[in-house]
Amino acid sequence: MDVALLRLSGVQGQILGGDGMRKISILGAGLIAAFLALVPVQAQTLEEKIKNDDVLVIPKGDPAMADAVRRAQGSLTDFLKILANPPPSTSYISVKIGIQDKGSSNTEFVWKGDLRLSGETFSGTIDNRPNWVKSYHQGDTIQFERSDIIDWTYFDGQRMRGHYTSCVLFKREKSAEAAKVIKQLKLDCDWVGK
Repeated sequence: MDVALLRLSGVQGQILGGDGMRKISILGAGLIAAFLALVPVQAQTLEEKIKNDDVLVIPKGDPAMADAVRRAQGSLTDFLKILANPPPSTSYISVKIGIQDKGSSNTEFVWKGDLRLSGETFSGTIDNRPNWVKSYHQGDTIQFERSDIIDWTYFDGQRMRGHYTSCVLFKREKSAEAAKVIKQLKLDCDWVGK
């Protein structure tokens, strides 16, 4: 089965006390019925999963995740305006894109920071430590197109914006801790499951 790999870390890891700017493939974004927390062997709290940059397995074509990606891409123009001219209180500007090893059908989604736009091509630094994809590494700068972006986020000085894929993952966690993280980050996740 083709799968997509998402992680729970990201800028929320930074806000929740994670080390460095280790990002998701969550914040990218959790917890799909079929998700597996691959890194930990024992039960962990959601906050520990975020700090550990854990990866989750998501079946390709998952309807809730597809909805999250549509929402993120549908609001991408507004995000790119922020990227082009960020207000002074804006920080942690990132996008999530997929990476693959040559010949693999499995995609690992990672957050990219230090974003630059040159014509129609973006570049950014991989903020996560890829777990399954071996041809890319945390800190690598890679180029990508607008159509490659499946999610975006930034902190506006008051709350996290975007993080659509993360909302799906958090809502699937269905725990008081997940609700606490959503509240702490002030994410707008009320649309999930509607």
